[in-house]
Amino acid sequence: ATGSATTVDSVKIENLTQCTVIYIGGSDTLDLGTGAGMYQTDAGTEKNIRAYPNPVAGVCNIEFETNKAGDASISVFDITGKRMIQSSEFLRNGHHLYQISGLSAGIYTIKAESETYCYNSKIVSINDYQGNTEIIHKETRPESIFTEIKNVRAQNYMQYDTGDLLKISGKSGIYRTVVMLTPSVSQTVTFTFIPCTDASGNNYSVVKIGNQWWMAENLNVGTFATITTPQVSGTKFCMDVNGQEDPNCPMGGLYE
Repeated sequence: ATGSATTVDSVKIENLTQCTVIYIGGSDTLDLGTGAGMYQTDAGTEKNIRAYPNPVAGVCNIEFETNKAGDASISVFDITGKRMIQSSEFLRNGHHLYQISGLSAGIYTIKAESETYCYNSKIVSINDYQGNTEIIHKETRPESIFTEIKNVRAQNYMQYDTGDLLKISGKSGIYRTVVMLTPSVSQTVTFTFIPCTDASGNNYSVVKIGNQWWMAENLNVGTFATITTPQVSGTKFCMDVNGQEDPNCPMGGLYE
């Protein structure tokens, strides 16, 4: 990575042609081909996260550590990269224990993510049933209870056919950069992180088109106002993907 940050926290790869997605670490390798999702290849060690028991027969425990308080999400993805369930909440700095239940037999990827960290772990479920999948936050401890733990590293595979368009989004702290590719040969993706911040302190993804840098998402500054009222300075209209008003502004703001 170059620019305002020289390391990559996490990478999101979207195959826009096949409507699939996969998340990998900033220094990981992604193999494109007839495989799909994420498959376990070898065991290693990684700090700050573990999943046990593994294989899972019943409830799986997920432990990880946060180095900074903030909003975080815990997600479960199936072998195709489809998000099965997600839990989001504000986490204090410390050691956290989650429990995941209700997974049917299969291979899953667990992802714990915030603005300052992104941890991934692999689990294999051997449950012979499928219930309601749940993620429950069991406890938070202020102190670390492990310094280095064994985990499973994953070799990352994604279904890809020649000509598919990939949207590759790299994140490093507050910086986010998008790269669009239709790869035909093996290559290394280098992200250039540059600041793109509005007057309210919101940070935006950027993408390079030709020799110029552009925002890769819509401006989202201002206070939500219903579309039935005249728009005044400092307000914005917001719609969801179905064209309905949404005060959460998932698509950014609309301005007159």
